[in-house]
Amino acid sequence: MNSVLCFTVRFLDALPRFHGRGDDAGPEWPPSPLRFFQALVAASTRQWLEDEFCKYPEPALKWLETISPVVLAPHASVASVGYRMYVPSNSGDLMTNAWARGDLDASMASVRVEKDVRPLLLTDGDAVHFLYTLTGGVCPYFDVLTKAVRSITHLGWGVDMAGGDARIITDSQASELSGERWEPATEIIGRALRVPVAGTLQGLVDRYRAYLGRLSRDASGRTIFKPVPSLTAFRVVHYRRATDVAAPAFQAFSILKPNGSDYMRFDPIRKTMIVAGMLRHAAGNERIARALGCTPETAPGFIHGHGESRGEPHAVVTGPRLAYLPLPSIGSRGPESAHLIRGIRRALITVVGGESEARLRQIARLLSSAALEDEHDNGKEIALLSFLPAADPTVRRYTEASAKWSTVTPVILPGYDDPRQYRSRLRDARDENAARIDAHQRQELTAKLDKRVENLIRKSIRQAGFSEELAENARIEWQNAGFRPGTVAATKYAFPKVLQRFRRLHVRIGWQDAAGRSIEVPGPICLGAGRFVGLGLFAAEY
Repeated sequence: MNSVLCFTVRFLDALPRFHGRGDDAGPEWPPSPLRFFQALVAASTRQWLEDEFCKYPEPALKWLETISPVVLAPHASVASVGYRMYVPSNSGDLMTNAWARGDLDASMASVRVEKDVRPLLLTDGDAVHFLYTLTGGVCPYFDVLTKAVRSITHLGWGVDMAGGDARIITDSQASELSGERWEPATEIIGRALRVPVAGTLQGLVDRYRAYLGRLSRDASGRTIFKPVPSLTAFRVVHYRRATDVAAPAFQAFSILKPNGSDYMRFDPIRKTMIVAGMLRHAAGNERIARALGCTPETAPGFIHGHGESRGEPHAVVTGPRLAYLPLPSIGSRGPESAHLIRGIRRALITVVGGESEARLRQIARLLSSAALEDEHDNGKEIALLSFLPAADPTVRRYTEASAKWSTVTPVILPGYDDPRQYRSRLRDARDENAARIDAHQRQELTAKLDKRVENLIRKSIRQAGFSEELAENARIEWQNAGFRPGTVAATKYAFPKVLQRFRRLHVRIGWQDAAGRSIEVPGPICLGAGRFVGLGLFAAEY
């Protein structure tokens, strides 16, 4: 079990607030590791004089600046009502320059400007925890760092009064701390926060010395102002919560007639699988596979979704693979039919399982202008693919972030929903010659069936790569009838015969966190056993 150095900074206002701003001048939350490190450096200079600083806190801070922490922070939201301040503008150094020239009538009030402020309000706590994993379970500078963090007076602006403390805890104790958990991410997702690096402490010291020497005089006695350089010794790291979802890379296509004159149109009820099959066949072209660097061994898994060798039983693909998603049109005939599901005229491809965006773009270029062939009619070309921008209104309905989504094609549950034959018992109970069950037993059996279906839908969410927190807390509805006009009963859609024993259902999902707060999740979203061929496809609800 790992040991963790935990710094806790607690905001002291009765109504905890935070005014700090990020690089884009927008609200910064959670407080960045660099902001905390700077507060720790400032507190250390108040505790130790220069000679002592080099001996005690400097080695500790240089050790700390090389570790990126996990941050636990309360949920924060921008205050609905702000207030106005009058503060010196960035030309304050000009006033200092004027005084140095002997212009004692110059007033700081002349350069004060109005500043409207709307701080962040901490809604479910007042403490932020910075967690540093200890290699070997040992912190060689614990006493010095504890003294430094206990000297912190604010974090953020000067009005964000705070106090700090430090302790060493275990992983299990860290998991019990309250707050949203923000971890460094390897992808562009979540919040971009500044993080110290080796050399940050020296950069702060150099910047402070430059600040002290910003005013000087030349040989003639004229005052010279030297701008203070910005701190550059840091890096920007994206921090994410478990509920933050990266927008999947995708490429959309129009499906045109072979001469390119107009859209083709396919029935989403009967033709979704057929269109997906034609897309897969086009991607499996030998020329495309060769350009992608796929060997005969890897191409079946990545392009066709077959993890087995030829002639062997089907095996699940463990690595990345392409998903082919035909897109039914939504509301294409005016505002009165804004949510109506119509024919398939577009499609998109995406990669499931961690493939890079660059690889997907290469695939998309190779598929541009590719023909779709009818495998049941001697390979007759019946359609043509053409690039489609992500800004297309229909594509946006499937890809833009939303807190609520519902199916346009039904989800095939990833498992049998009635292994103990509860449904047969309910059905047999209506037979005059069968044993009767009372209302309470009927209710119990129905509840068990519903729970099994719910668990399978949550399983499909996990299988699609969503976090445990999202899968566990999502609000889920399901039914045989569609939630959208233009859809039909889930049992009416064509589906793979190999999956015929699994139940099909239309599903609506409301994404939320453990506290019940709505979370916007980007698409495309496709769940269930048919998710690689467009079955279980969701569109955003507005």
